[in-house]
Amino acid sequence: MTVFSVAAIAAAAGYYLITSTQGARALVDYALMQSARFASVTAGSTGGAIGKGLVLKNVEIRNWPLLGPAAVIRLQRVEVRLPLLLDWRKIQVNVFNGRLDLPQCDPAIFSGRYIDGSILGNAYGRVLDVSVIMKPFLPAEYWRNLRGQVSNADLTIQGPVNGLQVRGHFYVDRIQYGTMAVREGLARVNVEFKQERGQWRMHGPVMLESGSVNVRRSTIELRKSRASFKGDLLNPALAIYGTAKADVYTIDVAINGTLRNPQVRLRADPYLAEDMAMMVLGLGNWAPSDFSAQYNTGADTGANRMGLRKKLSDDLNVGFELEQLPARPGRQQSSGYSKQLEGELSITDKFSLNIEEKILPEYADEKDPAA
Repeated sequence: MTVFSVAAIAAAAGYYLITSTQGARALVDYALMQSARFASVTAGSTGGAIGKGLVLKNVEIRNWPLLGPAAVIRLQRVEVRLPLLLDWRKIQVNVFNGRLDLPQCDPAIFSGRYIDGSILGNAYGRVLDVSVIMKPFLPAEYWRNLRGQVSNADLTIQGPVNGLQVRGHFYVDRIQYGTMAVREGLARVNVEFKQERGQWRMHGPVMLESGSVNVRRSTIELRKSRASFKGDLLNPALAIYGTAKADVYTIDVAINGTLRNPQVRLRADPYLAEDMAMMVLGLGNWAPSDFSAQYNTGADTGANRMGLRKKLSDDLNVGFELEQLPARPGRQQSSGYSKQLEGELSITDKFSLNIEEKILPEYADEKDPAA
């Protein structure tokens, strides 16, 4: 057999592979066999040709490691166009009427295309379980404590596979982590997911237009708030604002800083010092007038100091100290008492607020001696 004969046979085989439906099916079978290394992929039927474009119908993907063994992806129609030189980097794929079935979720519907290494698509989910959705992105000790549902999630996804941009909105029915719950709020997202060193990183803001947060015994009605991610999924920057009703008080709450190092400011109406407002918020219906009944007391008469310390609940440990101040210049009587509060308020098993503040008395009815 001459070189020319071999070349002719190769050319004929190539032409058959590129232009015939049988050749397309042979290529698809080979691709499905190779895909078995990372998932189970089947196709109901194949049409078209490599040169003109392949059409796959009723494609099913199972056991994809990212989604877990219980997830199933079903694609009603997939159109694939390959360059003649089979440069896989330039492959084009269009997906029509895709469906993602996940445990405890309604089917999520999606469609989109893959061109030049980038994805552009839309997805909609009517009811989604947050622990199932977040499982691929969070360490096991976190997603196991995460419960709840979101609904009417309408998202646009675009960008390269290793840097997907996700934009859209969803409604928070209820998301609970430990003893803290967020419910009944509209959320908007504009974030980018990147896989770095085998871990998913997230960048961008998640905004909550409204909703309420249940913290132990109090409920905070949220105003427009935001969590901004800069890579670490577990430590976003916070800008959370809301109002709580506790006992006879209306307490405005502002939380800034980060999740691991939050900075909390409270303002109560009628007026309460910030440390007292924290205690009222933590206990829900406790008023400062009940203070003496809640504590075991002790006194140090030599130091003109009285200390009170109590574990009020599993969530709140505090110490409170009153110290008599010396007389102010030009006066014979004591200038009053300073008060110091220290302790810890547990919001969840992973999130607590440390309190340590000393407050001196105000003399609003007196003029400054130096004036």
